[in-house]
Amino acid sequence: MPSWQNELTGEWKVKRENMDLWDRLLTATEAWQSQEFLVMFYAIRRDPNRADRYAKEVAV
Repeated sequence: MPSWQNELTGEWKVKRENMDLWDRLLTATEAWQSQEFLVMFYAIRRDPNRADRYAKEVAV
């Protein structure tokens, strides 16, 4: 069972924003990992990240 899931209920251990998106992302990640793919994530600072700036512009 993934570390982010409660062992008894299978529910998330913590509540965060965009839980539906995190659930879909982690489910897809586990599917790829079960096929022996290596899945990696990178933390990117927001200042130089154009995607973050554009997302904020269209959200207003």
